Amino acid sequence: SAKSLHKALRVIKKSTLENKKEQEIYERSAYVNLSNLYNATKAQDSAYYYLNKKKHLSLNGDYTERAYLFNGLGYYHVNNKNIDSAHYYYQKSLKEFEEKADHYYKADAIRGLGNVFVEQKKYPQALAIYLKALESYKKMRVWNNEYDLYRSIGEVYNKTENYKEGNKFI
Repeated sequence: SAKSLHKALRVIKKSTLENKKEQEIYERSAYVNLSNLYNATKAQDSAYYYLNKKKHLSLNGDYTERAYLFNGLGYYHVNNKNIDSAHYYYQKSLKEFEEKADHYYKADAIRGLGNVFVEQKKYPQALAIYLKALESYKKMRVWNNEYDLYRSIGEVYNKTENYKEGNKFI
């Protein structure tokens, strides 16, 4: 619950860990969990607040930390119909993975771009991006996201009135 997460965050901030990097990791995790909780409960302003709290810690982190932050900001902006901002953050996330192997967050960023194209009603681009994300999830065996992505692919086919293909995915 939010109450427990807020309590954990207070404890983390008061801690006197000698390793400040370790403390930052715990703090980033608390901010991510709060942001995810508020996203799930549609409390978008609170979700955005905690993403920004995480931002000042993550920009100094490794590329996966930055990518995860950018994906979170992209997700927030898609949900709030700030499509240009969502596109910007998903592109920033993908830039973190240039010349790097497949990664869960990279596949999430690709999928996020698909969501941007759906919002823009650019269905052929959305479909191509979704299929690329699906391929990545399959390689990494991320079954839960693969299942959701099948549904999204089916919905795009249905929006283009290709119901026969759409039904294969839904």
